[in-house]
Amino acid sequence: MSLADLAADLMLERTSLYRALSPLRRSGLVTVRSAADRRAHDVALTTRATRRINEALPHWAAAQRIVLKRFGAAAWSKLAVRLGDLTTTARAGLPR
Repeated sequence: MSLADLAADLMLERTSLYRALSPLRRSGLVTVRSAADRRAHDVALTTRATRRINEALPHWAAAQRIVLKRFGAAAWSKLAVRLGDLTTTARAGLPR
């Protein structure tokens, strides 16, 4: 994925994204390389990162079940809709 696209998806400035990716690069979890257009860069997860994600997924799912149980399905659903609205509003206000 291009760094520009990732920054847009995360609603971050590219400089903030570069700073956020630095520790992940040092840990061997992502790679950043020049794209076909040398002015652009692509970022990718490494095999190590994929392995860590797969190890973490059961713990994430357990945490989600706990939150859902304590928060309630109806309240969680309303929150998800409101967060979607907030994201849409934020994206509309960002320069392209």
